[in-house]
Amino acid sequence: MKLTTLPDLTGDSGIFIDGDWVESKDQDPKGDVRLIQLADIGIGEYINKSTRFMTSDTAIALKCTFLQPGDILIARMPDPIGRACIFPGDEKPCVTVVDVCILRVDSELVEKDWLLYFLNSNVFQNRIGEWVKGATRQRISRSNLGNIEFEMPDIDDQKKVSRVLKMAYEIRRKHQEAIKLTNELIKSTFLDNYYSE
Repeated sequence: MKLTTLPDLTGDSGIFIDGDWVESKDQDPKGDVRLIQLADIGIGEYINKSTRFMTSDTAIALKCTFLQPGDILIARMPDPIGRACIFPGDEKPCVTVVDVCILRVDSELVEKDWLLYFLNSNVFQNRIGEWVKGATRQRISRSNLGNIEFEMPDIDDQKKVSRVLKMAYEIRRKHQEAIKLTNELIKSTFLDNYYSE
């Protein structure tokens, strides 16, 4: 394993930058560009929650960075700080806010799914805690995020780990779904019996 940092994984064509400083006055509910926010970033999942927009003219004037499907979005504010997801794309062009870091990696250097699992792991989250600043609103700067060194296995091992973790997460998801359905069945059975008497 070798020590690396997030900026090391961008290669020649990737990026490791903050989103854009977009103020309320720059937004337009009828705009054709979607503004991805912190609320859209879950722990390993894209939540697709926000409903903020701006015009493409404003986005170009502000020199915003347009997101690409496959970009890794890292929240620099809680909760928790450093949670990450993969941007799947959207029907509209998208940009993101300044408290979100955009990481566009070189796929020859790192397996994206492995990196996503790692970023959301307790190991990396604990490392982030060492760099967090702010008394009232805690956050990590992009430069500090980029300073965190971590061990990275070779890409073949990353792919193996990703496959195993994907299966484990799918099993867990199905298990949680089964528990939810069981609870709903129990509840409806008792309600049906109660009201049928």
